Amino acid sequence: MEIGAEDEDRQLLVAIAAGDEDAFRAFYHRYSPTVLALSKRIIGREHDAEDVVADVFWELWEKSSRYCSSKSSPATYLFMLTRCRALDRKRGISRREASAILEWMESDSLAAVGDGAQPAELSMAEENRQLIADAVNELEPNLRKPIELAFFNGLTHRDTAEALGVPLGTTKARIRSALERLRHALRACKSD
Repeated sequence: MEIGAEDEDRQLLVAIAAGDEDAFRAFYHRYSPTVLALSKRIIGREHDAEDVVADVFWELWEKSSRYCSSKSSPATYLFMLTRCRALDRKRGISRREASAILEWMESDSLAAVGDGAQPAELSMAEENRQLIADAVNELEPNLRKPIELAFFNGLTHRDTAEALGVPLGTTKARIRSALERLRHALRACKSD
């Protein structure tokens, strides 16, 4: 009797939980291209997607005992793990980029370039601050207000949602959308 792919995957995960490197290698070779494709689709960046593949398979190796065959197939478990890690990575990227945008916006021209700055450096710093301020001001009010509350007033996402009277998920989505628009606007300005 021939063993099915799903049963073979289950056996591989049992072997991986027992520390079998050959089983891990076989599972990795079978699924790493798919994990990479899914990660890349979620994140949109090749190098970050590659990092997710490493994270997912490291977690699979270290915590393979978490898999419960009665709850899902091995492939489903792996893809859910991939989705979670990729979304975590994407959120981390958004937070880092948001912090960079905010630091740029809130910085004083002199502080941004240093005390001994040349007039050209001061002018560039002020121009950059103005580009960001303009990009924020061009956002629709339903996107601008959550950014202002969360980043300039220091509210948590939950507090921002309460202040706006909208669900938390909607608030988070609007903040992500606003940050994405700001990134695109700033990239377009820098490439001009």
